[in-house]
Amino acid sequence: MIGLAGLGGAGKGEVKELILALRPGTTIHLRTIVEEELAKQGRPVTNHSLREEATRLRELEGPAALARRAAPKVLAALERYPTIVIDSIKSADETRVFRATLPGRVVVLAVVARPELRFHRLAARGLPWDMSDRASFDWRDQVESGWGTADAVAQADYTILNEGTRDELAEKVRRFVQWVDDSRQA
Repeated sequence: MIGLAGLGGAGKGEVKELILALRPGTTIHLRTIVEEELAKQGRPVTNHSLREEATRLRELEGPAALARRAAPKVLAALERYPTIVIDSIKSADETRVFRATLPGRVVVLAVVARPELRFHRLAARGLPWDMSDRASFDWRDQVESGWGTADAVAQADYTILNEGTRDELAEKVRRFVQWVDDSRQA
C-alpha cells in the first residue's frame, strides 16, 4: 500500500495516476468517507464543508478516524489489487493505523510544492472542493495543518518535490516505484 501525504495542490492526484500507470491497482480516497457523511446530512461538497466535516469526525472519533474507517476498504481492495494508493494521509496517526493494519506493507510518499504553485494549481483545477481565492486556500492549509499533515509529510518514507514539468514528475515517480521494488527485495 502506498499512502500519499501532502497539502492540496501538491500533485498527489498526478502522482497517483503515474504510480497506477506503472503498477496495476486502485485508489482509496479518504475524502470519500467525508463525502458519504455529507451526503447523509444532505450537505453539498465544498472546500469548507469537506474540511469542517473531516474535522468533526476527527474530533468525535480521534485523529485517525478516516484511516480507521478506510482500513476495511483497504483490506478488501488488497484481495483484488496488488497496489493500493491512499489519497491522502493527513496525519502521523493515520499512518500508524495503516501500518498497524498492514505491517511491513505500507510506504508513505510525501508530495510537496511551494504554496504559490499549489494555489495556482487548485484555482485552475476547478473541482467542487477547490477554491479560487487566496483566503480560502490559506484557510484550507491552516485546517489541514491542524490535522497534522506536516507530521505525516515529515515522517514519510520518501518525498517528491513537484515543482517541475509532468515529465520530470513522471521520472521522479518512476524512481520512487523502483525504490519501493528495491526495498521489498532487500
